[in-house]
Amino acid sequence: MFYRILSPIFEKDYLIILKALKDHADKIAIVTYYPTADNSETAIKKSLKTFHLETEWMKKWPGTISSKKARVDFYAYNQSSYTLLKKSRSLISVDQEQTIDVFFLLNGKCVFYSVIHEDIHMITNSELAEVFRALGYTLLKMPALSSKFF
Repeated sequence: MFYRILSPIFEKDYLIILKALKDHADKIAIVTYYPTADNSETAIKKSLKTFHLETEWMKKWPGTISSKKARVDFYAYNQSSYTLLKKSRSLISVDQEQTIDVFFLLNGKCVFYSVIHEDIHMITNSELAEVFRALGYTLLKMPALSSKFF
């Protein structure tokens, strides 16, 4: 089962989500699939530069059905990278909301993905869903989708 967060997501919620994920994910992936006019994406990548693991070009990623090829940068996600993201706030800035897809993995499997500009925030791990419920978020159970990330 997947769990979609139905509660409204605001900046404070992204900070809560990032914190919850630091104990349930070991990688963060940031998708670049069209050029942006602002520098928010660059700020995220710059702040995470020392945690960069690899770059892949993909046609599919969690939260999409099909797309043109996109650049996906993978970074280690741990206490240190979480602290940098929290301090930079670049992942959750208002400017960033229209230009980013992000997903978090644990042992190669997606546990959470967010298509921010479509207001889609999905938990793909039942243990993590319970964490979000305990934090007060309303979740909608949905059938699992197939993807190499799940």
